[in-house]
Order: sequence, then structure tokens, then C-alpha cells
Amino acid sequence: AGGVDAGVDAKTLCKVQHRRAQALARLGRLEASLEAYREVKAALRLHAGVDAEIAGVVARLERSAGPAGGAADEAVSQAGLEKAAGAQAAAEAELCAAARETGAVTAAAAAAQATVVAAEAKDAAEAEAKRAAALAATRRAAAEAAAGEKAAAAAVVAAAKEKAERQAAELQAAVEKAKADKIAAEAEAARANADVAAAEARAAAAAAKVAEAAAAVAPEASTSAPRVLGSVPGNMQEAPGTAPAGGASLASTAAAESARLEGNAHFAARRYAAAVDAYSASLSAAPSAAAHSNRALALLQLARPSDAEADCRAALLLEPGHAKASLRLATALRDQGRLREAIKWYDAVVAALEGAAGGGGGGGGLAAVKAERAAAVAKLGACGAIVAAAATDEEPASALAPPAVAVSEKAAAVAVPAPEPAAGAVSEKAPTPARRTIVVEEDDSSDDDDSEAALASAPASGPPSIGTGAAPPPQPPASAPLTPALGSGAASHVAAAAKAAAAIDKLASKQPAPPHSALEFERACKLVASSPAVLSAYVRSVDPSEYPAIFKNALNGPAVASLASGLDAGLDGDGDGAAAEFAVRGLEAMTRVNRFAMVASMLTRHEKAAVGSLLGRLEATGRDVHALRKAFRM
Repeated sequence: AGGVDAGVDAKTLCKVQHRRAQALARLGRLEASLEAYREVKAALRLHAGVDAEIAGVVARLERSAGPAGGAADEAVSQAGLEKAAGAQAAAEAELCAAARETGAVTAAAAAAQATVVAAEAKDAAEAEAKRAAALAATRRAAAEAAAGEKAAAAAVVAAAKEKAERQAAELQAAVEKAKADKIAAEAEAARANADVAAAEARAAAAAAKVAEAAAAVAPEASTSAPRVLGSVPGNMQEAPGTAPAGGASLASTAAAESARLEGNAHFAARRYAAAVDAYSASLSAAPSAAAHSNRALALLQLARPSDAEADCRAALLLEPGHAKASLRLATALRDQGRLREAIKWYDAVVAALEGAAGGGGGGGGLAAVKAERAAAVAKLGACGAIVAAAATDEEPASALAPPAVAVSEKAAAVAVPAPEPAAGAVSEKAPTPARRTIVVEEDDSSDDDDSEAALASAPASGPPSIGTGAAPPPQPPASAPLTPALGSGAASHVAAAAKAAAAIDKLASKQPAPPHSALEFERACKLVASSPAVLSAYVRSVDPSEYPAIFKNALNGPAVASLASGLDAGLDGDGDGAAAEFAVRGLEAMTRVNRFAMVASMLTRHEKAAVGSLLGRLEATGRDVHALRKAFRM
């Protein structure tokens, strides 16, 4: 029993222990047998056969304990020993058979375990294969999706590249078109400049003829032959050589004349601030009506109408009836919004020019002054009331009442539109259209007497200077002559000057072609600014719906003012209201142009006045312009 393999299971061991207990009982070793049965009993706990055998062993122990039972037990023990030996041999055989059975079972279990392990390995291999296949499928799908996305991205890139190339081609075409438009505009400007040069040449020729005629009809001139200043750019520059008023010395007079001529040169180059400084230096050396009048003109170009007014009144103090100072005073009053006073001064200038022309109409200069007066009347909005008030009001003599403007043989001025500067010229801000004046002058022996009489009629105090804050000077009496006594050749001089002026004025009477850009529009408006009717027709030739395409990002204050002035002029004689409707459409279209809000916030007083006049006239027709006023910040 001790040699049984330790790997035998418990059931087999229990059987072997039972056989041992039985063998010990047969051998008579009852106590050892009883001990072995107890182990079997402990393993089996409840077994009827084992319990019976234990009871037999216990009974034998009890019998063997008596004296008579010793010999019998010994005999029995010997027989039992033999029998036990046989039983032990049988038990060992059974044990060996059980061991073999146990080995077979163990081998079967091992085989089963191997089968299970093999099955598990097979399942694991199949699962791994499936996982690998799924992973491969996932990777293939991801690769296909990536390839699709790459193809889509390539298509997007190709489309974007194609679009960029198309836009670049369009931009290049636009640049080429802009260059072509610029070249065409420059060619048109060159043609216009050539026309202006030709007109100036014709004017110079006419001026020469006037000079010759003056020399022929006034051989008794004491100082110089008649002069025609037709080549000075800008509004009615004074002729060189005009003597300053007062008792200035020869040196101061020469210094004043030199400074004034320097101012004229600055004005011709459109350096208006420098011109003001030069005229101021001339006035410091020796005051003169010419320097005051010219400085007033430069101040008007700098949008300083109040200072220009002071200079004009100073010029009229030095030379009452000075035609150019009177006209510039009217312009200064108009630019300040004092339209009633401006209209009265325009009336005085018109009357003087008509008298100088001998009732022949005064030529283009008179027409231009009348046009400015009509524009002022239209802005006031009560033409009939103003004319009646001018004829009936009895106002005391004051700075508001215009003096008589006398056009003497010494100076007869004809205002005509000035030609446009060459393209690209840089100029300072000019709120009013520039004008050129052809001045016809005759000097004779009566000049000194006229100058002394003019100074004698002026107050003792000197003319005010700009920036001193002096009050406007009093005006000459209303009895000053409106119609001068013209010399025998003056009428022919004025007629020749008017003929020369008409050649220049003709340039502004042609309506330009409709614009394709903001630059073309501004150039055309500058060319026809002196003719409200032509400006109106030109503005009305452009449909308001085209404003955004024409101006794009180039809308500015002068363009807004030109549009408003043209639309305003178109309201004259608007019987059916079509012009008013067109004007409303034009204003609304301006608000839709790029950068309009910024342009509206930066309008100058002059530009706002043009828009405000148009809005006021539209309101007078019963139209609601509240939204437009808000858009234009009025």
C-alpha cells in the first residue's frame, strides 16, 4: 500500500486502504486493521459493509481478550494469515489494475486537454485571422477614402487655380482697359488743351488788333498804349503796371509792383496760398486796388470768402466802381450764403457792363455774369420777389447796399470761362469755377484826375487788412455814375475783346460725351461748369443707375457738387415734374455709390450748399427729402 503512486486518485486510494484493513483483519492484526478501517470510515463516512466489517473486527478483539480464546484465535490467525496473504495478492492485483485504469484515465484526460488546447488554439487562430482580415478591410476602406478625399482636394485645387487664373485674366483685362481709357482721356485732354491754346492764340491775335486799334484811336496817350491781358490764367488778373494808390515813393511802388507780379505768377501756377502772401507783401509796400482785388481772388480759390469780401471792399475804397472788385465781392457774398446782397452786386456789375458795351449785350462776359446772377436767384428760390425788393426797398446807405460800378475808359473788364488745366496738374482747393478776364485798358491824360477824385471820395482811414478784424468800409454814394462816358475807340475795343472771349467761351458750350469713369466726369464738369444749361444737359445724359459703375470707389466732394448743380439747373422750367423725379433718382443713386458715407461726412461748405440748394428746391415741389437730407448729413 505504501508503494502506490501519489498520482492515484482518492477513490482508488480509499479502495486500497479498505483492502489493507481487510488483509490486516485476516492476519489477526486486529488493532492495525481497526485503525485502517477508521481511515476508510473517515473517507467514506457512511458505508454499511464497512461498518459490518468494523463491528466483526471489534468482536474478535473482544473475544481475543479472554483466556480461552487465545489458542483458537491463534489458529484462526494462522488460517487468516494465509487467507490474508491471498487477499493481499488479489488486492495488489486489483491495485495494479486500478493504477492501469487510472493511467488510462489520466492519458485520456491529457488527450482531452490536448484536444481542448488544440481547439482553443484553432479558435484563437481563426479569431486572429478574422481580426487581421477585418483590420485589412478597414485599412483598405481608409485608403480608398483617403484616395477619394485626395482626388476631391485635387479637383478643388484645380478649380481654385482655374478661378484664380480667370480672375487674373479679368484683372489684367481691366488694367489694360484702364490704361486704354487713361490714354484716351489724356489724348482728349491734349486735344482740349490744343483747342484752348488755339483759342488763346486767337484771343492774343484779337488782343493785338485791339492794341493796334487803341493806338490808332488814341495817339495822344500820355503813358502807354492800350493793353489787353489775355494770357494770365485765373480770374481777371490785374494788368501789369497798374500804379498803386496813394503817395507812395517810387521805390515802394516798384517793390509793390514786383510783389504783385510775383503773386500773379503764383496764381497762374495755382499756388494760391503763396499768391496771397505775395499780394500781402505788395500791399505792405504800397496799397492798391489791384493787389486787394487779386488777393480777394486768391482767397476765393482758398474758400475764404469772408476774407475775400474784406479785400474787395478795401479795393472799392481805393477805387470806387472797380468792376472786378465788385464782381468778386458778389462772388464772396454768394459763397457766404448772403444771396440778396450778392444779387444786388451782380445787378450793379451787369448794369456797368451793359453800359460799357453801349447796349450791345456785353458779349460772353456779360452772359457769364448774368448766368451767375441767375444761379444765385435760383438758389434763393424767389426770383420775382428779389427783383421786386431790389426795385422798391429803401435801404439806408450801408455796407449792404452795393455802390455803382463804373466801367471807365481806363478799365473795361469782360469775364470769360478759363480753360481747364492740363491733366495731372495739382492745384489748391477752388470752391468756385475759375474764370479768365480780358482787360482792355486805355491810359490818357485824365487818369491822374480820375484817381485823385476816386481817392478824394473815399474815407480818410486806410483799407482793412486781412486778419485785422476791421469792419467793412462804408460804400460810395448811390449817385455814382453807372454808365461812363466812353472814348471814341472804347466800343470797338470792347467788341474786339468780346469776340476774343467768345472763342474761349465756345469751348464750354459743347456738351461732352457721356463719361465712362469718375475722371472723365470730373473733367467734363470742369469744362462746362460756367454754363449751367450745358452742365444740366450733361448730368442728365447719365442715367442715375450707372453712377455706381462710373464712380466705383472714386466718388468725391467735387463730383457730388457737380451732380447736384447739374440736377439743380435742370429744375428750371420743369413743368411736368420729370426733372424733379430725375433729380430725386440721382440723389438716391449717389447714396448707393461705394464710400458715399465717408464722402458725405467730408463735404465742404460749398459742396453742401450745392446739395442743400437742390434739396430745398425739391422740398418746394412737395417731395419728401427727409431721408436724403439724413443721408447727405444736411
